[in-house]
Amino acid sequence: MAGAPFYWTAKEGWYLWIRGVGGKRKRIFLAKTKKEAFAKWKASTASSYGSDATFQAVAKRWLTLQRDRYRRGEVSKTWVDRVARQVATVLTKSSRIMCSEVTHEFVLSTLPENASSDYVRTRLGDLKQLLAWAVAEKHINESTLANVKMPAANRRDLVLTIDDHRDLVNACSVPSMRCMLWFAWNTGARPSELRELCWEHLVDDCSRAILTKHKTAKATKRARVVFFPPNMQNILLAHKKTKGHVFLNSHGKPWTKDALVTWIRRLRERTGRDGTAYAYRHSFITRAMEQGVAIADVAELTGTSVQMIARNYGHLDKSRDRLQAIASSVRVS
Repeated sequence: MAGAPFYWTAKEGWYLWIRGVGGKRKRIFLAKTKKEAFAKWKASTASSYGSDATFQAVAKRWLTLQRDRYRRGEVSKTWVDRVARQVATVLTKSSRIMCSEVTHEFVLSTLPENASSDYVRTRLGDLKQLLAWAVAEKHINESTLANVKMPAANRRDLVLTIDDHRDLVNACSVPSMRCMLWFAWNTGARPSELRELCWEHLVDDCSRAILTKHKTAKATKRARVVFFPPNMQNILLAHKKTKGHVFLNSHGKPWTKDALVTWIRRLRERTGRDGTAYAYRHSFITRAMEQGVAIADVAELTGTSVQMIARNYGHLDKSRDRLQAIASSVRVS
């Protein structure tokens, strides 16, 4: 069997596409209810697996379930697209690889040279999750990545100066990309938040954007609020539309993660300046901390936790010096 069950309205039942004689596709009936159809599909699929299974078969089913989760609003499209790319990378390396062959060494061989530790963590983490699901569903006996230790995350060391930012912007020939970089510089928003920003998200004369789907939505159960300073607010008001994405590429489509990364790399090559899309967010937080903005306020502005700010940027907290000075000035009677 191939694909996932689908509801055929004309027949009022759940069907499945399969390959028949000569490779011709045809639909077969599974059940009248979704629950029965998926149970039958699961049992039929599971029966084809033993102690091991092809990575392609397992990954195809896992991705189908992730897309179902996206349609239910449980995960973001960005995440689904990312794990689909991770799977495609593995299959490009070896289309017939078995799950037992997806080892730590094999995953490392699929990475580009000089891949950052964060890049390695992302790929290992996604593939570990896939194989753990396969074990839980009894498609395979064990995961080859279960005991792999994840590399430590990179320290946030790259801080852009205003000159770095201006050179990168001036070297960019795409107006919407230049505009997005200015918004990143002035808001500290995550790159994904700017890429997925829509006109429908804007409220209060474009002074704020309220995002219900964002990186920490599941953990915080709160909407993410992005605040726009007056200069950015004026730009939004001047180009305001009723719907659609705010930042579009030259083809009128929303920017993708890969396109953004590619353009930043081009700008680095053109200018000789260092920089990444996420460095804009790190630089915004660093500037705020150095200017004495309270940790709680920085966390609220950037949509993250106080604990994360304190852990990674606590050494920049100017309020500690102020409190230390106050404590030293208090006389003991």
